[in-house]
Amino acid sequence: MVCLPDVNIVVTSSTERDLRFYDCTAGTFSLKIVLYSWEYMICTMHYHFHRDIKEKSMLVCGDAGGHIRVLLFSPVFRGPFQNRPGRALIELRHIDWQKRPKLLPEMQLVEIHDAHTDWIRQVSYYASLHCVVSCATSPDALLMTDLAGSKTRNLFRVDKGIQCFAFDESVHCLVTGGPDCTVRVWNPFLPAKPGVVFRGHRAGVVAIVLQGKGPKTHYGLTVRPDARAIGIWSVNVRERSLGVETVSGLGVQTAGSPECITGTDARSLTTAARCTLRGIPHTHIRAEPDTTERGSKEH
Repeated sequence: MVCLPDVNIVVTSSTERDLRFYDCTAGTFSLKIVLYSWEYMICTMHYHFHRDIKEKSMLVCGDAGGHIRVLLFSPVFRGPFQNRPGRALIELRHIDWQKRPKLLPEMQLVEIHDAHTDWIRQVSYYASLHCVVSCATSPDALLMTDLAGSKTRNLFRVDKGIQCFAFDESVHCLVTGGPDCTVRVWNPFLPAKPGVVFRGHRAGVVAIVLQGKGPKTHYGLTVRPDARAIGIWSVNVRERSLGVETVSGLGVQTAGSPECITGTDARSLTTAARCTLRGIPHTHIRAEPDTTERGSKEH
């Protein structure tokens, strides 16, 4: 599920291979559009809209077949979700929309086929580079590409793939985590290898949250899938100084979810985690340059 706040719409996807758009205007929750019979199930979504209402909003979707689907529309007058007297529910098959785009003229479909060889775990939009970002737990781990695929197409390779990522566009810092229990910090323009690697997690990393913007210290939070460890680490973009600490125990359950922790600083987060995990020692993670990974950049 994802929210489209500028047009008051909630979108859901399901194993029935459909996208359902619900109107939340004036306290209602009515179904407006159903796009069904996609080739593969949509398993992750991300919505991006601009401050300038003249720019198109986009819903980025990743499916179980490794394909990226981008839905573009104008938010002016709520675009395809505008309330019109007598307008019935719109139900449209994916293949019909592909062949006849005029069936839904207010919305444009852009598809990037075979972005990955496994199902896509996360998608996002890198606005400053006008690029879609996606990752999968396959060797073709992370892809950064523009919608046309002609100007930018950077492929980041990791043997066991990437489960999650986060980035700060203001300093072009990309952080990834995956099933190999490793957190990597990349320069988005240099996909050949990460600049820094954090090792020490004993299980795969399933979530990453960054706090801090601009050329200053970035505090990161990594979460293990067994909910028994929170990793807290920092990167000073200007000074290139690194520091890492892991709090072991039931921290994920007691200290809060990543979404709750983003409003705190590293010191208070560490203190809270230690208080809730009283009596459990903490361990240190090594931060080191990576010399083993190799990647490629496609033009």
